[in-house]
Amino acid sequence: MNDMIRKLKEINDTSLNALIIFAGVFCIVCSVMNFSWFFGSFHSRPIVFLLGQGGARIFYFLLGILMLLLGVVVSSG
Repeated sequence: MNDMIRKLKEINDTSLNALIIFAGVFCIVCSVMNFSWFFGSFHSRPIVFLLGQGGARIFYFLLGILMLLLGVVVSSG
């Protein structure tokens, strides 16, 4: 895990970090607002099928938190 974080810190590309942070916020907002177009999309349907609608919302909320934290940690150096 530490090796993975070290490699991500080496990248330190501002635009990539901003994209990761944006994607994390996007996942959080979509999971909290329960957007049907998000959970009905081609890429989200397998998660909804496996976990159900509530489980998928929790999954994408946690994924968003993880991406947000990853983007902040990597961009802070």
